[in-house]
Amino acid sequence: MSGYRAESELDPAAAAQTASTAEPVPAEPVPAEPAPAERASAKDAPHTPDVAHSPASSPGRRVVGPRKRSRRRWLRRTVAALFVLLLAWLTGCYVLLVRPHLDTPHRVDAILVLGPPDINDRYGRALELLEQGYSHNLVVSAVTEKQPQMQRACRNGIPDRRIICFYPWPPTTRGEAQKITELAAQYHWKSIMVVTSTFHISRARVIVRRCFPGQVSMVDTRRHIPLSQWAYEFSYQTGAWIKAGLNRDC
Repeated sequence: MSGYRAESELDPAAAAQTASTAEPVPAEPVPAEPAPAERASAKDAPHTPDVAHSPASSPGRRVVGPRKRSRRRWLRRTVAALFVLLLAWLTGCYVLLVRPHLDTPHRVDAILVLGPPDINDRYGRALELLEQGYSHNLVVSAVTEKQPQMQRACRNGIPDRRIICFYPWPPTTRGEAQKITELAAQYHWKSIMVVTSTFHISRARVIVRRCFPGQVSMVDTRRHIPLSQWAYEFSYQTGAWIKAGLNRDC
């Protein structure tokens, strides 16, 4: 049966024409297998989360760590505490130094001028009180050469008045309080009027009362105190108050 031809077999020319008109099918790419070194590095690399949609990673915003937030919080609290301390210090200085409690001048056994007597004209204020008849006895601490009138008074005395000048030891308000207590016991004084600067009134009252058992009245000089001196006295008197608080003995 060599002459038999199957129906499914096509003519060679027709087969070639069919193949040329058929649409080609693209071949799918075969992914290349990564090299062993690349596989190892990909396996060991840390996983990085996707932060593209995180609010902290958006442009214009800074990420603040917990340590930095804690440092800022501590700084704010420190500044607030320092501000409160400064306000308390200024308030205390105003009450004790600028606006202290003053006594009305009245008759006493002796008038005491705390040194230096030339500061804010303490001696001049004591002479005014002496001339107004508040006492017959004047006690002056720490005589200086800056006021010749006071030196002459200490050397020659004042008519119809007793004036006593001394150098305190120690040369402090405490030394002055100790000396006036000795003089009061010697001359039997029961009351004194202390003349000093306004910023010294409160502290001098505390120290003199620790030593003197009698009546103590405090009178300021009523003289103008410049702003530059106030700035100095705020710091100086603060240290002096601390010293007076630590040493409560006469």
